[in-house]
Amino acid sequence: MIDVEIESIVKNLGENIKFLQPLYESITNSIESGSNRIVIELFSSETLSTDMIPTMVGFSITDNGDGFTEENINSFCTLWSDHKIELGCRGSGRFTWLTVFNQIDIVSHISKNNLVVEIPFSKNFGREKITKRHEDHVKENSTKITFRYVTSKYYNITGKRKIDRRSLVDVKAIKKSIIDYLFLKLSFFFDSSPDAMITICGNDQTEFIQKSDINKLDSVNFSISDDYEGLKHDFELKYIFAKDKLGNKDFVLCSNKRSSHKIQPSSINIYDKLPDNDSFMFFVTSDYLDKIDTDSRNGLDEYSSLKTIDILHSITYSKLLKEIGSVVNKLIFSRYESLKITNKQIVKEVKDEAPYLSKYIDNIPLTVASKKAIKAEANKAFAEDKIATSEKFEVAFKNRHLDFEGFAEALKDVSSVSAAELCEYIVYRSKILKALSAESLADKKEKYLHDIFMPMKTSSFNKDYLETNLWIMDDKFMSFVYASSDLSFLKINKEYKGNTQRSDHDEKRPDMFVAYDKLTGDRNAVLIEFKSYDASFEEKNKALTELPNNIGELRRTRKDIKTVWAYIITNLDDRFLDSLGDQPGYVPVFTDSKKGKVFHAYIQNHDAHIFVCDIDSIVCDANSRNKVFMDILKLDI
Repeated sequence: MIDVEIESIVKNLGENIKFLQPLYESITNSIESGSNRIVIELFSSETLSTDMIPTMVGFSITDNGDGFTEENINSFCTLWSDHKIELGCRGSGRFTWLTVFNQIDIVSHISKNNLVVEIPFSKNFGREKITKRHEDHVKENSTKITFRYVTSKYYNITGKRKIDRRSLVDVKAIKKSIIDYLFLKLSFFFDSSPDAMITICGNDQTEFIQKSDINKLDSVNFSISDDYEGLKHDFELKYIFAKDKLGNKDFVLCSNKRSSHKIQPSSINIYDKLPDNDSFMFFVTSDYLDKIDTDSRNGLDEYSSLKTIDILHSITYSKLLKEIGSVVNKLIFSRYESLKITNKQIVKEVKDEAPYLSKYIDNIPLTVASKKAIKAEANKAFAEDKIATSEKFEVAFKNRHLDFEGFAEALKDVSSVSAAELCEYIVYRSKILKALSAESLADKKEKYLHDIFMPMKTSSFNKDYLETNLWIMDDKFMSFVYASSDLSFLKINKEYKGNTQRSDHDEKRPDMFVAYDKLTGDRNAVLIEFKSYDASFEEKNKALTELPNNIGELRRTRKDIKTVWAYIITNLDDRFLDSLGDQPGYVPVFTDSKKGKVFHAYIQNHDAHIFVCDIDSIVCDANSRNKVFMDILKLDI
């Protein structure tokens, strides 16, 4: 008799047991019983439609192994038996059955002594419930275990919180999950029994698992010294590469010949697919991993979240991954020599796009690189460095009189990070300017141009420098105190307080209004009028009257604005330039652009300066300023 209450054993197994765990455990038991024919029948729930895949309500597994001999019955009735421990058994698998199913019925025919053994296994099980009887002519061994009645942990629709954690009766998917979870176990199984077969039936489908489904693995051995006593632990990495053009990547930590924990490829420096879209599988095995697994088979998942070591977990998970990554790196580079060149090219491209991340990119170990992943990892390191450097500087600043060398070092660090942060912003500006190139603007509407400078229908009090892109015109415009985009003068005056008054036309909406408070107490303002790159001559010409009208309305509704600086931004084609030449007072202004032009006029009665700017000239001048910053910053990166 099992001397401990089964109910308490089951509770202690934890909450994270997979629904299919009893199936995996049953297959393992069948393999370890010496069976070479295993048949699994999946029981389906009723469905509302024949097109629906039913859920699993139970299953049976039949094998031709040793069966429930007296020795195996004694093992079954002993808590945490060490029977077959050399095969990777922990002696607790049958208790995981009861986590998922309420009733398990075992019928075992043993030909050696014409014996039939029946075991009704449930949480109320006791040895006295086992029955044995003799039958004539039991020709061959056959054990059938039937699992019924899913527990409320996995299926419960009576309470407030509906639960349905059952698997679908998708025979192909279940075949794959069995192979994934028991790959090593099946590898050993088919090596010793090449003609063995596992049959899976359900939902009018049948699949087979045979030796041909399990690829032969190569292996390499390595050792890791633990951080607890300095002891060496031996590991074996079994692997296979496949030229199947599927690009699959599987990294698994195994315990007791089971696939127990999947490793994310990125955690061992693999960020993209192999050349030619090859697939690969890696399985790591070790006595160390066997020992730290738990009865619920979730021990390695729990291990992956531990940050400290103890006598059982004497190697940190991060150290384990680092060592595995080193071994995998050598295997992959020895097979794909061109990867090193490819990685270098990808790194160069990322550095060209984001030079401020260079030092962080250099610290990323790479086996299979991708631009997206490298940039993400470098940005993550950059963000962490900014926080750490800021905290270090604050402490060093407080103690600068006691530790000047420490303060000087912290100051150097914060200067380096600040330079990188500024460079990040300059690269952002380069991308914005690219969006304003003639090719980008050719077929875009006015809204596209407008939104790049500042999204329409928004306003800002300059609390975030990314809210507007007024630097495109000149960096001096970034010092504004208030900016609005496509809002009426009435709305502007409500938000930006001052000496205001109503007018008959205060519903007029300037494309952009920007205000600057000078130290003398005076207020200056900027008005901007956008016209799309391909706007008609009439539309562009209209701006020459719209902008002065807006200046007049601003003067009528606000008495606190001193000087107004107004801009028309569009494409200055030949016809519009001729029209502009007919306007009094417009004179050319210096620009670094060979193609675009800028013109200026002063309207004395409004104390206003009007600039008519070609988009190309604005972008060219902004790129010139950006290049100066970039050239300076690259020297420090």
